[in-house]
Amino acid sequence: MKVKIAYTVDYEQVPEMMEDLLSSIRDELSASLQKLKFRPNDLSRMSEDFEHLINKLNLVESQIQDVLQIATGWSQALEKFNQQDQDSIVEEVQNEEAN
Repeated sequence: MKVKIAYTVDYEQVPEMMEDLLSSIRDELSASLQKLKFRPNDLSRMSEDFEHLINKLNLVESQIQDVLQIATGWSQALEKFNQQDQDSIVEEVQNEEAN
């Protein structure tokens, strides 16, 4: 069963958190792919391994979508921060020119 969780981190921690998640995804996929073997003499085990991989791929798909959503939100926050920074600089310059 899949569940979504949410928690708060500092803006600066987002890239590292995403790298950690992607690393975990790669590791899980690699481990699952190791079980992907043709076993004509043990179809039951082969079927279980394939089913496990299919379930893992479904989870990975959701996790990759989560990474994309988080990256999008992070990028939008950066743009907003940069815009606020630019607005503050313009306001300071205008105040200095007025004095």
